Amino acid sequence: MALRNRQVQYLPFIRGLAIIGMILGTLALALTAGVLRGFESNLIEKISGFDAHIRLISLLDKQLEPSPNLESALDSADFVRIYAPFSSSETIIRSKFASEGILLEALHPEAFERIHASSKKLISGSLTLKSGHILLGKGIARALNIAVGDTIQILRLDKQFSLYKGYRSDDCVVSGIFSTGMSEYDKNLAYIPLKDYQSIFSQNDKISGYQILVEDPEDLETMDTWCNENVSYPFYFMNWKERHYTLFRWLETQKLPILLIFGLIALVAVVNIISTLYMIVIVKEKEIAILKAMGFSSARIKRLFFLDGLIMSSFGIGMGIILSKFIEWGQMKYGWISISADVYFVDRIPIEIDAFIILLIALVGIFLSIIASLTPAARAASVKPFEL
Repeated sequence: MALRNRQVQYLPFIRGLAIIGMILGTLALALTAGVLRGFESNLIEKISGFDAHIRLISLLDKQLEPSPNLESALDSADFVRIYAPFSSSETIIRSKFASEGILLEALHPEAFERIHASSKKLISGSLTLKSGHILLGKGIARALNIAVGDTIQILRLDKQFSLYKGYRSDDCVVSGIFSTGMSEYDKNLAYIPLKDYQSIFSQNDKISGYQILVEDPEDLETMDTWCNENVSYPFYFMNWKERHYTLFRWLETQKLPILLIFGLIALVAVVNIISTLYMIVIVKEKEIAILKAMGFSSARIKRLFFLDGLIMSSFGIGMGIILSKFIEWGQMKYGWISISADVYFVDRIPIEIDAFIILLIALVGIFLSIIASLTPAARAASVKPFEL
C-alpha cells in the first residue's frame, strides 16, 4: 500500500516532465526552422542589395543602347517594384599606397538609394552617390589604406597596351565606406554614378543592362514567365537564385537533415507522453476497474485518457511555440547571440518563425499526440471490472 501511495505521489512529477519534454521538443524544432528561414531570408535580402532580384544583361557581354520597348514592358509589369539601368565592369583602382582589382558598378544616384543603399551598413561617410565620388567596400578601403575624403584613381586599361599608350586614369573622391556583411563583396565592390562611368569609359549613353527589384522575390515562376515573354536578344535574364545557385542549393541540402534531427527531439517528447500515460494507466488500474464497476463505459474511460494525453501535448506544444516567439523577438531586438558578420553575413543569429512554421509544427504535433494518446487510452479501456 505504501509503495502504491508513493507511485501516485510521483505521477504529477512524471506528468510535468512529459510536458516539459514536449515544450523543449517543440521549442527546438520551431527555433531550428526559424533560424534556417531567417538565414535564407537574410541572404535573399543581402543578395538583392548588390545583385537585385533580376538582372537583364547583354548576351554579347558588351555595352548596349537602352531599350525603350523593354522599359515600357517593365513599367507595365505589376510584380516589378523598381528597375534601373546600370553598368558594370572589372577594373583597377589605385591610391598612393596600393592598387586593387575591383568590380565597379554604376547606377543613377536615386536608383542606388532605392535598390542598394538599404542593404549596406555605413562604416563612414555617406551612402549617397555623387558626381566625382566613389563608394567603396570596407575591404577595399582597408587594402588601399584610405579613408573618406581621400582621392583614388580609376584606371581604364586600353586593349592596345604599349609604352606610349597604357592606361587612362580618372580621379574620384571617396565619399563613403560600407559593409555588405559579406567579406568577399566588401573586398571587391565599388559604386559610382552612371554618368561618371559612361564618361570614364567613353560609353556615351550605353549600359550593361537593367537591375530589377520585385514585390515577391520568392515568386520565381512569375519572374521567369514574364522574362521569357518579354526579354529577347541581345538581352538575357538571370534571377537571384540562378546567379547564386550553388549557395542556395547548399542551403536546401542542409534543411532536410537538420529538421529531421531536431524533429527527432520532438518525437522523443511524444514517446514520453505515451510512457507517461501508460504509467498512469498502470498506477490507476484499480481506480479504472472501480469506475467501470460503477457503470462507466469503456468508451468513456478511453475518452478520458485520450483527452488527458491530448491536453498535456497541446499545452506543451503551445508553450513551446510561445517561448520560441519570445526568443525570436528578444534575439532580433537585442541580439542575445552574436556571430561574425564577415563569415555569416549578419552580426546576430537571425530567427524568422512565420505563421506557416507555427501552423505546421502545431498540426504535426497534435496529430502525433493523438496517435500517442490512442494506445494508452485503449489499454485503460480494456481494464475489466472483475480485475478489482
